[in-house]
Amino acid sequence: MQGRKASLESNIQNYYIDKSLFITSNSSYAGEKMKDGLDYQGIQWNVEMKSMSRDLFRKLRATGYKPLRQFKGNEVTQHPLKKTKDNEPYYTFERFYKAPKLPAQPSQSKYTLISPNKTDLLYPYTDGFVHHSLLEFKENKIFIEPELNPTSIDSHGNLVALATSKGKLILYNMKDQYAVYNSSPLNNIYANNAVSLFQQEGSSVVKLACGGNEHSFQVYNVDINVQLIYKETMGCTLNAVRPSPDGNLLMLLKAQTAVEIFDLRAGKTIIKLKGHQDYGTSGDWHPNGMTVATGNQDCTCRIWDLRRPSQQIDILQARLGSVSNVKYSKTGSHLVMSENIDYVNIYNADNDYKEVQVVDFFGENAGLCFDGEDGNNLYFAVLLKGHNGIFEYKLRESNIMQSLSNFMF
Repeated sequence: MQGRKASLESNIQNYYIDKSLFITSNSSYAGEKMKDGLDYQGIQWNVEMKSMSRDLFRKLRATGYKPLRQFKGNEVTQHPLKKTKDNEPYYTFERFYKAPKLPAQPSQSKYTLISPNKTDLLYPYTDGFVHHSLLEFKENKIFIEPELNPTSIDSHGNLVALATSKGKLILYNMKDQYAVYNSSPLNNIYANNAVSLFQQEGSSVVKLACGGNEHSFQVYNVDINVQLIYKETMGCTLNAVRPSPDGNLLMLLKAQTAVEIFDLRAGKTIIKLKGHQDYGTSGDWHPNGMTVATGNQDCTCRIWDLRRPSQQIDILQARLGSVSNVKYSKTGSHLVMSENIDYVNIYNADNDYKEVQVVDFFGENAGLCFDGEDGNNLYFAVLLKGHNGIFEYKLRESNIMQSLSNFMF
């Protein structure tokens, strides 16, 4: 298996169109090449891999890959896969952007891609972060300092926040183009894994929540001066922190099986969601503020109603890898679940997650986000030697009207 994988990564060629920067579904070039086995990732199977079809490599990949587990002595429960939606997908392929500078991400959590609007993507690189313009099809590196090694990125307005593997916290002002805050780590052996910018309901003050391997999480006011307003010591590593839509609650995904809901007003954990069989990696809130989705190294995403937290609403089984990220669309009509490698799964939340659109490719998932405007554009990054890039999918017109209708009424 390893030999075959190496052959794929070293022998296949890049095929990009439109200024050699991206592949689109409606190009005559792509149409021609797809007859020869070109896929949207730019891999031309029938030409470069004559002895290895895409289907055969997919089967070999499925038998040869083992997801990372922490509780290695215990087998996790395998749950039935949801019915695959074969026709009329929820989201349709738009482009695959060539992005050769995408960094490897050691963390199981993948909060490393954000889209503040429909024209820009931001993602980390070794010394800072990259501003990828979708209008000009070019990348601009924002240098902060050497060997920064960011692990997580988020944005709010003009502010961009970075957590780093050396325990630092960075705030960068995109409008004025300078770092407004660069913290000194208490100890550079403690990675800062998670960062989120948010506002509490009724307040104009921007807050930042972060945490990592030092077994604590912190909350700061970051509007004018960066001021620590809360710190909570925990018994284990924090992998991800996700604020609720009203900003009053924090979902804490830790190096433990239980997911904690922390109330900032009360200053304590008010709910523990129990059911996962490994460490938490990711989570997101439905816009209704009552439903949450949690991703885990047990290769499941679980859906919960916080009004009845003792039992999950549903269990969404991954196909191959552990769950690296989960995101609800802006209206809450769809839930996207990325696996650590090869798959992104899109569920219709309005239809009780009964069907799933499966997007398959080859490589490590390196981030997932919706655009920061209407949320109809979906982006996810992929790492594969020679084929690093960012997929763009768009919500189908018929689904846009349906999701807005369900959201408003």
